[in-house]
Amino acid sequence: MAVAPATLEQDEEEEAVTATIKEFENIKTFEKFHKCRKCQKRVSQGANTKITTCPRCGIIKITNCGLGISASVAVKVENRELTLKMGDQILKKILNHEVIDMDDKTLAEELLFIDKQVTVTYSSNYIVKDIV
Repeated sequence: MAVAPATLEQDEEEEAVTATIKEFENIKTFEKFHKCRKCQKRVSQGANTKITTCPRCGIIKITNCGLGISASVAVKVENRELTLKMGDQILKKILNHEVIDMDDKTLAEELLFIDKQVTVTYSSNYIVKDIV
């Protein structure tokens, strides 16, 4: 009996894990960076330069870039600790407000003292893809 090959969409669905975060233990890292406004990919920013290269869109003006935040957060899920990576859009959904202009200390305080459980879907490399 032949088995049909899995599609890319099926593979992505199989790798996703849904879990409820009971507690934000600590914030391991915060990183602010520039990202392409068109595709949202992170771009490098050289000192005193007017252009940068987006891995998807090619060479772009640095003024055509937005800001992004990524956080590496230790969380408690089902009595075990995981380190999940969250981007600014996920952080915004968790906290219910914009996070781009927040300083690291304020953002950390809000996450660490959040008073609700958060259910997330994350990939096999521990990147949070969505809030359920």
